[in-house]
Amino acid sequence: MNQHTQPLGRIDVLDGLRGITLLFIFIVHLSQFFTPSTMGNLTTNAYVLFSNSSYPLFAFMFGISVVLLYDRLQKRELNPTPILFRRMLILAPFGLIHLLFIFSGDALFSYAIAGLMLLLLVKIPQKWLLTLSIFFFVRGIAGNDIAQLIGIPLDISSMLPESFSVVTSYFDRALGDLTYMLPGMYAYRAGLFTHLPKNRRLLWIGAPIFLIIGITVKALFFYDMVDNVSITILQLACLLVTTGYIFLFLAIGTSNKKVRSLLIPFQAVGRMAFTNYLLQSLICVMLAIDTEHAYFSGWGLIGEISEISLYGLGLFIFLLQILFSHFWLKRFSYGPLEWIWRMGTYWKIVPMKRKIVVTDNKQKASGM
Repeated sequence: MNQHTQPLGRIDVLDGLRGITLLFIFIVHLSQFFTPSTMGNLTTNAYVLFSNSSYPLFAFMFGISVVLLYDRLQKRELNPTPILFRRMLILAPFGLIHLLFIFSGDALFSYAIAGLMLLLLVKIPQKWLLTLSIFFFVRGIAGNDIAQLIGIPLDISSMLPESFSVVTSYFDRALGDLTYMLPGMYAYRAGLFTHLPKNRRLLWIGAPIFLIIGITVKALFFYDMVDNVSITILQLACLLVTTGYIFLFLAIGTSNKKVRSLLIPFQAVGRMAFTNYLLQSLICVMLAIDTEHAYFSGWGLIGEISEISLYGLGLFIFLLQILFSHFWLKRFSYGPLEWIWRMGTYWKIVPMKRKIVVTDNKQKASGM
């Protein structure tokens, strides 16, 4: 690890990337929550651009956050392992409640499982991080090919008793998450987010190449333009799109101040990603209501809202989240759920409200 390029404070670039990724995920989730009255090109285009590419991008950011916190704790001469262990244990019940009672597409529960696995890998050398991520990815696509070849279901958990299938399904999903968390750990340890890399021009060149190739292949699949696109080819295309987004955001985040400013609107919502992720589900459930779990009452928009209105509503909701996050963080140091998560992680009461520091007769808010 390049010790000279790792800052001790929050890396604003990471917050911006996390916020953009949260928008991508929300766009994919909209049609799953509401099932618009007509399914047309808008929904298909959303799946082409973001499905199976936004969650891997979120996993990439999660891997960065784990190793970032690990290094910070070491610099403070604290033992990172028990602290991170508590952090993942606290995340798990939030994900499980979200999964069982609100949205079956939850990612937090499998992230908690994958996060516990990361604790075993966080100390390994950089060169092994990418090697392991390639191994997990090859394992995934090879498993699909073998399953198709011998005629067994791609989801092996469907062959097991229900009590075992749920555990197996999320354990397998956690292994898939590791495929993208490990490169995130590598990217942070290599200092790609904290200094201007010499190969930034390659990032700008590589990003459109990966995105164009990956999106084209995904479009062929989702628009049924070819008779047969194998699962392996589709997974590789999704990987290219994810890599393209990573390259693009790396290039933006490590460029000059003017270019980096493109990420500023997303920083506050990214700092409160935990709160905003669950808030999106709660809002959508209360608006759609006719979901698989009838624990809420709402407006009953499922199947009633038009496609264009749905995505307009989604962008409006996300804009409100940006404004809410911005004004919340002016008064408080952490989002509501981030505050609870932090207290559980460090096992102590953490002040939530920002301090007011008086300097030269001016008041300034500062986090604690």
